[in-house]
Amino acid sequence: MPDPAEVATANAFYSGPTDHAGKATYYGWPPGSETGVLTWAFLETPLNAPGEPSFDGLFKWVFGPEWNWRNFDLDRDMPQVDAKLGPILNGAVTGDFTRFKARGGKLIIFQGWADPIVAPYQTVALYEKLAKEFGPDQDFARLFMAPGLTHCGLGGTGLNGFESAQSSMLPPPSDDARHDLFVALSAWVEDKKTPTEVVATSYVDNKDASKGIAMQRPLCPYPQKAWYKGEGDPNDASNFVCASKQP
Repeated sequence: MPDPAEVATANAFYSGPTDHAGKATYYGWPPGSETGVLTWAFLETPLNAPGEPSFDGLFKWVFGPEWNWRNFDLDRDMPQVDAKLGPILNGAVTGDFTRFKARGGKLIIFQGWADPIVAPYQTVALYEKLAKEFGPDQDFARLFMAPGLTHCGLGGTGLNGFESAQSSMLPPPSDDARHDLFVALSAWVEDKKTPTEVVATSYVDNKDASKGIAMQRPLCPYPQKAWYKGEGDPNDASNFVCASKQP
């Protein structure tokens, strides 16, 4: 039988934090984000501060260097945190993209579904905010969600070879717009080629590209998903199609 305390902790991760009245105050983490090098274990026992929550140093910018995380009260203290740090940190979520769009800017966002630091549902909410403000057919922003990918591609069991070799992720197998998200952004800006999918790669052992490709799968512009065509090698990206619902 599972330990009730462990079940309660898992449910707290999935549901996200709530205030004293039980109202959700932030997004929970999706099922499947539990294991890996940089997932729940990182949040619970960060390597640089064993026994403390991750990034608790941020709160000392608000409450001072002697602040003790054990005394933190969400209802009482979080409004102070938002008031001081929100104007600096929340611009990507609350900012106005009108001028960016008007001058021809293009925005590609990618997010790992197993990211333990930036909640994936927050990124989805940001994209849905843009779709609401500028219309579902807006022509300047695309979101690509990557299954099994953790924060910035640092670990995880999913696809992590699809974004420029200069990033923290493993390099894509080819530096073209079909396999490299950064090149796809350049092609969108310079050649007016809107990205309709990006082929992501998972390498053998997911650690070293030189060991060869284990699997490839298309990343689709949200809210589309990659659907298996029903035949062919499921490790081959060509056997999947991007669509909003199963064909």
